[in-house]
Order: sequence, then C-alpha cells, then structure tokens
Amino acid sequence: MAALLAGIAGLLLGALLGAVWAARRRAASGRADGQDPADEQTRRLAEAGGRLAKVAHELRNPLTAILAFAEDLLRAEPNLEQREALLVIRHQAKRSRLILSGVLDTVRGVPSAPAKRTVDVAALIVRVGAVVDREARVRGVKFEQVVAGDLPVVQGEEPELEQVLTNLLQNAVQATPRGGLVSLAARARGRLLEFVVRDTGPGIPSDVLPRIFEPFYTTKPAGEGTGLGLTIVQEIVRRHRGILTAENMPSSDGGGARFVVVMPFEDRRWRDREVAADELPPRRQQVSAARRLLLVEDEVTVRQAVRRFLERLGWEVTEAGDGRAALAGMLPEGGPCIYDAIVCDLRLPGVSGMALYERVVAEAPELRQRLVLVSGDLTSEDVRGFLQRTGAAVLEKPYELEVLAGALERLPRPQ
Repeated sequence: MAALLAGIAGLLLGALLGAVWAARRRAASGRADGQDPADEQTRRLAEAGGRLAKVAHELRNPLTAILAFAEDLLRAEPNLEQREALLVIRHQAKRSRLILSGVLDTVRGVPSAPAKRTVDVAALIVRVGAVVDREARVRGVKFEQVVAGDLPVVQGEEPELEQVLTNLLQNAVQATPRGGLVSLAARARGRLLEFVVRDTGPGIPSDVLPRIFEPFYTTKPAGEGTGLGLTIVQEIVRRHRGILTAENMPSSDGGGARFVVVMPFEDRRWRDREVAADELPPRRQQVSAARRLLLVEDEVTVRQAVRRFLERLGWEVTEAGDGRAALAGMLPEGGPCIYDAIVCDLRLPGVSGMALYERVVAEAPELRQRLVLVSGDLTSEDVRGFLQRTGAAVLEKPYELEVLAGALERLPRPQ
C-alpha cells in the first residue's frame, strides 16, 4: 500500500512538472499572442495540477495511518520476515510523505531548497537493490549489482535519488524478457559519481529515443503507463546538477538499453564506508504514572494507530471524533479538565480544531500548554490565517509516532 502511494505521489508531482515543462516550451517559442497550441496544453495541465494537489492532501490521512501502524507493529516484536516487510512499508511511507510535500510545495510556489543533506550512496544502493531484486525474481529476470567498494557520499535529497534508481531499474526489469539480465553499476570517476542501469531487453525504438524524456510520452499499452516517470527522473537529476542519458547498446555487446546518471560529489573524506543498518530508534521508557490523553481525530484508522502506540507507552487514551465531543471533555461543566495532554487535528466535523483551540484559549488558557495540534492541510487560507493569528505550532501529517511522542514528552506536567 505504501509503495502504491509513493507511485501515486510521484504521478502527482509529474503532472505538475509537466505543466512547468509545457510552459517553458511555450515561452521558448516566443509566442505570446494566445494562439500557440501549447496554451491549451498548459491550461489543462495547470488545472490538472490543481486538482491533483487536492488529491495529494487527501492522501495524507491514509498515509499517516500506514506509517503509524507500521511503526506500532515494529514495536510488537515481529519475526524476521514480518520485520523486513514492515521496514519496507515504513520506509516507503516516509518516501511518499516527502514526495507529497514536494507536490504541495510546488503548488504553493515554494522554490526547492538546495540539496544539502549527506547521502550514503552505498546504503542507498543496498536498499533499492533489495526491492528491485524481489521484483526481478518474480518476473524471472536476473538482477546484478556491480558496485565499487569505495563509493563517496553525495550532497542531495535521498528520497529523490532513490526515486531515480528505483524508476530506472523497474523500467529495465519490465522491459527485459524472462531469463534476461538487469544490472546496476556504480563508481566514481574523478570527481563524478556514475550510475549505469542496463538491461538485455529489445532496446529503445529509434523513433522513441529522441522523445523518451518528454512528459506524457509513453510506448506502454493504455492503462500501464503515464509517460511521467522518466520526466520526473530527469528533473531530479538536473536538480542534483547531474546529467541523464539514454542509449541502445550494440548487438555485439549484448543489446538492450542503457541509462547513465552522472553527478558531481564533494566528499573530501572519500573512503570505504560501512552501510548503516536500518534499525529502530531506541525503545522509549513508558510513562511512569498513568497519564490521561484526549485524542481528537475524525479519521478512524489514524485514531486507532495513534491510540495503540500511546497506550504501549503507558498513556490512558480517550478518543473523540469531532470538535464538539472534544470540547465537552476539555471544558466539563463544574470541574477542571482531567486530561494531561490533548492531541487535536485542525480539520474536524462540526467544531473545527481551530475553533476548539481559540475557545479553549479564551475560557481555559492554561490548557494551551497541554495541546498538540496536527494537520494535513497547512496551505488553505483559513489554516494559514489561524497559524498567523495564534502562532500555534502544528505537527504536519503524516507524522512519525516518535515525533509525536517527543512533542508529548516536552509538554509541561500539570501541577
């Protein structure tokens, strides 16, 4: 499910990139008289981008539930096979979250920040290779990795680089007949890092090769491809100051297609590196004494996942599915609030989380310190106005349960 959401999120981002690409082509043509056929394509893509951005927002709640349940089950001491599957689900959910954030940043007009995170290339290849190897075995295709033992680290966005390798390798596996071979090679050449993805399939038709990176151009049957995957990959590579090329290999060299990604790196400490194991964060100590928490969330699956996690930590959790029920518990008649912490979504039926917050601040301002606000919608006008007006901190969905636990631990304890 998480991998499916990652794919959907990638398509959303691709649609927006397609709109940008069409606008650039129109601008390059120098025509501003409104008669350029690209006008209509640009308009349609822009409209599609707006609609898809709404879908991106709607995906945040199910993605929050997937991530939360995966993290919760990882703490239930699963067997080795179950743990491996849960780690994949958790990782893909985190990847989907970042892709969705990219979609929403594009809609907001927020420019992409320069990639400055350190990426362990060797660890990235191990992770991607494990996923691709399983798919290759199912299709009867052999998968090989030819990776130098002294790969450098690079400065970039790890989920985006993972998207590049995953897309290229999955395309190669799908294009290769049973019994064929797909390979990934990685090495440093001078001050450049090179990835080579190769297959022994039929190769790229000569009329397709010049257009292979164009958005919405695909040779796959209807319903099996959108023509956005390689467009997204190329855009990511460009953001990392790299170059992506595609070519066919001669039959004397085995035939098939080859994709090459070349990008600079600045690792002055270039040396052999151990691949860091993907381990769970250290177990948190349970809450020493039973503390009561009100969980205000209208998505049932999110409530279930968060409640399970918090109860494992020792919280006594009461659920509320709407703002009116939450207010009745927070502002009871004739007595103080019994809850040590309140986790409240901003979007609720009836009384919204924003209205709840403002009423609580007006009638019982001491409760503000016990509130942890969450939301999957930080772009709408009313939410932005609320945040500017109140200065309240909000945990953006989909969030990791460890982050929520940390926020709760930082709350002052009632006297």
